[in-house]
Amino acid sequence: MRLNHEDLAMKTVELQQYKRRLLDLRARLRTNEYRSIDAALEDARPPGEHENPLPPSESLDKETTLEFAEHDLHQAVSAALERIERGTYGVCETCGREIPPERLAVVPYASLCVACERKAETE
Repeated sequence: MRLNHEDLAMKTVELQQYKRRLLDLRARLRTNEYRSIDAALEDARPPGEHENPLPPSESLDKETTLEFAEHDLHQAVSAALERIERGTYGVCETCGREIPPERLAVVPYASLCVACERKAETE
């Protein structure tokens, strides 16, 4: 059963709590971006300045993977904040059903309910 937006409207207090969590997460991600840059600069130093340096390709692979994961997470957090502003936060973007509060407590940037997320992962 699809719910209309009035049925899905979160209480202002709950919505502000999610917004605060998302803003905190975005701030931590930005801090981690700077740490990643520092780590990349550290890896670029000549071998004599490291105790056990990673081979350049392994270091680059790890850094690239981390950057992509952080970038994806940053985009998901920003999109969740936009959904809060539009009044669609907590509504599955695929089926239009409510995303359970238990899911949002664990993944506050979730845009899909569990069923739609599973379906998307298998496609």
